[in-house]
Amino acid sequence: MVPPMKFQKKTVYIYEINGKEKIKITNAVDAKKWDEIFAVAEKLDAVLQKNDLGFKLDDNERSELCLYLAKNKDEISAALKDSPGKAEVMDRIEVPEPAIPSSKDGFSL
Repeated sequence: MVPPMKFQKKTVYIYEINGKEKIKITNAVDAKKWDEIFAVAEKLDAVLQKNDLGFKLDDNERSELCLYLAKNKDEISAALKDSPGKAEVMDRIEVPEPAIPSSKDGFSL
């Protein structure tokens, strides 16, 4: 006797970047996490596109960077919070006193 077939309904969440499938998920809880990651990555992408980075990234490199930053946002945010502020850095910079040249003609400042 042939056992009866088991039919399953499955919801599949497919995440794409630039039309290419990046990840496929069947768990709704994981899909919610990825929704948040992709939302942050889109915001980061907008920032990178409007600001001059000083170097070029192609679309794939930029999307991978944004996705990486979005996935690691908590760790990156913590690192940025722990970094010294501009005023604190400026307090630690030692600026040497300007050297006053000696006068050969007998005049001094």
